[in-house]
Formats: sequence, structure tokens, C-alpha cells
Amino acid sequence: MKYTAQNMANQCGNTAFLDGQMDSILLAEINQMADVYSGRIFVVNESYGIVLDTASLYEDRTCVSDEVFRCMTGNSSIVEASDRHYMSFALPITISDQDGNGKQQIVGVLVFGASTQSIASIVDVMNEKANVLLLLGFLLLSVFAYGMSGVFAAPFRRAIVQMDALETGNLNMELDSQGFDVNRKAADAVNAIIHRLKVQDESRQQFVSNVSHELKTPITSCKVMAESLIGQENVPVEIYQDFFESILEEVDREQQIVTDLLELVRMDDMQGVLNVSQVNIGTMLEVILRRLKPIAQKRDIELVLEIIRPVTALVDETKISLALNNLVDNAIKYNRDSGRVLVHLDADHKYFYLTVEDTGVGIPEDAREHIFERFYRVDKARSRETGGTGLGLAITKSVLAMHHGVIKVESVLGEGSKFMIRVPLRYTA
Repeated sequence: MKYTAQNMANQCGNTAFLDGQMDSILLAEINQMADVYSGRIFVVNESYGIVLDTASLYEDRTCVSDEVFRCMTGNSSIVEASDRHYMSFALPITISDQDGNGKQQIVGVLVFGASTQSIASIVDVMNEKANVLLLLGFLLLSVFAYGMSGVFAAPFRRAIVQMDALETGNLNMELDSQGFDVNRKAADAVNAIIHRLKVQDESRQQFVSNVSHELKTPITSCKVMAESLIGQENVPVEIYQDFFESILEEVDREQQIVTDLLELVRMDDMQGVLNVSQVNIGTMLEVILRRLKPIAQKRDIELVLEIIRPVTALVDETKISLALNNLVDNAIKYNRDSGRVLVHLDADHKYFYLTVEDTGVGIPEDAREHIFERFYRVDKARSRETGGTGLGLAITKSVLAMHHGVIKVESVLGEGSKFMIRVPLRYTA
């Protein structure tokens, strides 16, 4: 509306319209514009005389309204009365200045007033239609959302049913991983947890079975020997003494198993709790080898200690001593007669490194990943002869893990084994 009114004002300035010389074409356009917008148009000359009124009521009269006065000074105005559905424009009519300086001279004003009732009616109709469409869209979206929620929820409903079955302790099933990407990822994560639980459950059952067997064996041996003595009359003293020595050995073995088990349980319950202090690792190894030397000498096994540089580490002295003692003790037990055990100690700025190498029977390749498991034995018959409990390496690995250390093994069957450990020089909780 403003653009159309401005266009009419420009045409009025380009003719002799303000001097009373009405251009029929321009007059027809102005009247048509007033009819289209159901409005009324005034054209006022610079003497404030009304030269045109489309309603033919105020022609040849004077207009002194505020809008016209402001417009004569170059300020167009727009008045909107939305409550009355009315809008008016007061636009200056200009011509080029006769001095040729490019400035515009105001020679009149075009006042255009129009009713906005029809526009408001159209807007009301459009709002009603929009509300209907919005309601319809909301209903369609609700139906679509309900349907899609069923599609999305179906995999989760299946998962809930399957997890209810898992709650009863059935670990022999896996969650269905079909469906959306999120469902697949969640199912894969739960299945991984189930797999770990199955492994732990199997390990627990195996451990309980091993513990029962290991504790039962010495008791069974003692019972058999005791029954044998009771069932005989006039048994020589030498046989009594021999049997009682065997019974004492079995009792000692039972006690050693219980001691090692308690040590493992204590480390599991107090995992990460260490009484750390500065310990000279080289001195500790000298004490361990001196303590085990009599056992090695019985089988003519040579113990060699190589210390590349002095090593002082912040560790739990009791637990590290137990771990290193188990390694050297195993190297002696599973060595051949007249063999050799080499203990090598070195360090850098961050870790100390210990290698225990023997010339013994070696470890089969398929058994190397199991030797740190509790009660696992490569050769059960030989282990019975040497008096092992099957817990030494498990204790060693647990101690090293508490110190954030690692242990690795290399072995050649029939030639010997090499255990290598790496432990931080400074323990960090």
C-alpha cells in the first residue's frame, strides 16, 4: 500500500496536476487505487489547498492537519489504528529544484487512508485454517510417533524379556542384537558382560573344585595310612615311624596350602593396600638366595646373582620378597640335577627389571597362558614330588599387579624357562 501511494505521489509531482490540470489517466489510477483498498485519497498543493478528494467532499478546501504540516517539512508519516482497522499514509510530492543542484522541492502532499478490515478478515480466515492444519498435523504426528515408538521399543521389550531370564542365573543365552544401531551396541555390550560373567563363573567353579581336591588329597593320604596302621597288629616301630613321618609331611603340605590360600584371599580383600618403603632390591635377592641355597645344594644346583647396578625401589618389602622367593624357589624345584639358576637385576630411570632363568624341564606352549592360574600344574605328578601347592605363581602375579608391575615367561620344553618381571621404582596408589 505504501509503495503504491509513493508511486502515485511521484506521478503527481511530474505533471501539472497540482495546478488544477487534471491528467485523466493519473486521475483514473488514483480513483482505482482508492477503490481497490476501500480507501480515500487527498492531494494537497503547497498552499494547503485540496486539489483532489476521491470522495468529492473537500475539494477546493484547505487542509491543515498535523500530518500534512509534517509532510511539507519533508517528514512522511504512517498512522495505523489496528483496533479500528484503519491505516493512513502522508507522503510528500516533490519536484526537482529549478536551480539544477539535484535537490528535491516539496510542492504538495498525498494523503492516503484505507481500511484494513478486509486484510484482517483474510488473516482471520488464514489463522482458522492454520489452526485446523496444525491440529490435523498434531494428530497425524501423534499417530506416527505412537507407531514409531512401538517399532523402536520392540527390540528393547525383547531385551527386557531376555534380561529377566538372565536374572534367574541363566548365563547360557545372549541378548538379541537385531534392530537399530543403538540396540545392537547395547546388546553387544551386555553380551560381552555375560561372556565375562560366564568366564568368571567357570573360573570360580574350577577354583572351588581345585581347592576341594587339593585340601582333600592330604587328608585322604593321612586317613589311608592311619587305617593301614590300625588294621595291622604288632607293627614294627620303624613302620610306625615311617608312616607318621609321611602323615606329618601331608599335614605340613595341608598347612602350606591353607597358608597360601589365606595369603591370596588377604591380597584380594586388600587389593591396592600396600605398606611401601624404600627397599634395596639387590640386598633382598641376596637374602632370598642365601635362604634357598641349602635346597639347591641338595641337587647340586648352582645359584648365580647378577646385579648390573644398585636398585632401590618404593615397594611393599614383605609382598615383593614373597613374589621373588616364589620365582627362585620354582626355578630350583623344576630344575634338573646339577642345573643352574641365574637371577639378573637391572634398572632404568623408571622401572627395575628382574630375570629368573633356569635350566629345567621347561613349560609346554599350551600351558604357558595357564601357569599363573590358581592350582594349575603343568605336571601334577612332579608337583606332588616337589611339594608345590600350585599357588606360588598366582601369588606372584597378584603381588606384581598390586605394584603395577608385569610378568612374562619364555620357555623351551626340555631346556628351561625364563621369567621376566618389570616393576615401577616408585609405587603410585
